[in-house]
Amino acid sequence: MSPVRLITFDVTNTIMRVARSVGHNYANVARMYGQDVDAVKLNKSFRTVYKTYNDLYPNFGVHNGLTPFVWWNKVVVDSFKDAGSDGENLDKIAQHLYVMFSTSQGWEILPDAEKTLSNLKGRRLKLGVISNFDDRLEKILTQIALRHYFDFVLASAVVK
Repeated sequence: MSPVRLITFDVTNTIMRVARSVGHNYANVARMYGQDVDAVKLNKSFRTVYKTYNDLYPNFGVHNGLTPFVWWNKVVVDSFKDAGSDGENLDKIAQHLYVMFSTSQGWEILPDAEKTLSNLKGRRLKLGVISNFDDRLEKILTQIALRHYFDFVLASAVVK
């Protein structure tokens, strides 16, 4: 028997990643609401705004009285403003994106991730997720049909 009995994973860019790119997804949803914002500019502004909010309100603002929904809403709205949006319908766009990224629509499984998880589970190892993620993580893992591989899922925003 192997001395290894437990393996934990972070999920973002290890097991799954944003489908296409943040800017691509943001721009596509924005078009549904009459906004035409460049995906490249959105990618750039998102990186800057995300870092700023993560520094000011770490762990999705849970220790600053924010909910992950409010935190993400602020990140999305400010990302669009920084990318040159006129500001119209930004709350609706942010809400749409929050729901979209709560489902399999916003994510893709990395190549060989499922094969690796299946092999490890077949060796009767305990598998877990420990991730700097918000309260949607367990739902997302279920949506992309990976939750059943894990004995536990710990998202930083949930365990605070």
